[in-house]
Amino acid sequence: MIILSCGHEVNDFEHSHTVMIKETNDYGGKAIGHMMICNACENKYRQAGVIFEYENDAFEWLEKENW
Repeated sequence: MIILSCGHEVNDFEHSHTVMIKETNDYGGKAIGHMMICNACENKYRQAGVIFEYENDAFEWLEKENW
């Protein structure tokens, strides 16, 4: 079994997604999380609108004042 960043287990990496998400650092500032997550968590994060489709989008988000 493989334990993913989300804490869930899968049998192989074909059942996982590598994503970049909006997160906060220890000081409450913006951060980009790089995670390997299961299908259910990928759906949850996508519905919440916190997944970046492209690396450039993540870096642009970091530069903006708005969350």
